Amino acid sequence: MEHQGVGNTSPKQTYFQTIVALITSPRLFFAQLPQDTGYKNALIFLAISGLFWASLRYVYFSDHSLFQAFTLGINAMGMPFVLAGFTFMIMGLFFGRLASYRHVAIIYAYATGVTMMVSWLPTTEIFTEPWRFILVAVGLVKWCSFSWMQAITSIVLGVIILLVMLASMSPVLMYLRQFLV
Repeated sequence: MEHQGVGNTSPKQTYFQTIVALITSPRLFFAQLPQDTGYKNALIFLAISGLFWASLRYVYFSDHSLFQAFTLGINAMGMPFVLAGFTFMIMGLFFGRLASYRHVAIIYAYATGVTMMVSWLPTTEIFTEPWRFILVAVGLVKWCSFSWMQAITSIVLGVIILLVMLASMSPVLMYLRQFLV
């Protein structure tokens, strides 16, 4: 099965076609992305998924605070770019510059966007987070010509750095939280 026009800006490429392509054949999806692909389609895809995710979280699982829904949406759409930055940094430190930040960020945007369709359910995050990182690894290997070991190392170390950073920020965030309540 061939997914034509995966990375182009043609009107034929829709949100749902991208989801189907990423679920049914992520290798083919990333292998067919043109090297000169820009951020536009990936950002639109991530924004639609992020709005869907934040809306469902707001309706079903929050205290119905618009501020919380807005924060969830911004976090959902911004975190892929933070993770892409850490992955790009690790890639540069250990393996040299194998790809541009743009490529890594686009891969994270597509992988995050497709997993958001399911991850709004709290218990499914146990499965969707590994799935997202598998999709990122596939994208790094197929689109950016990483070896599997380079892709896995870059992703794992990037996630570890993110978790350490968030843990170190926890006391500050708890202090600031008192001003929001």
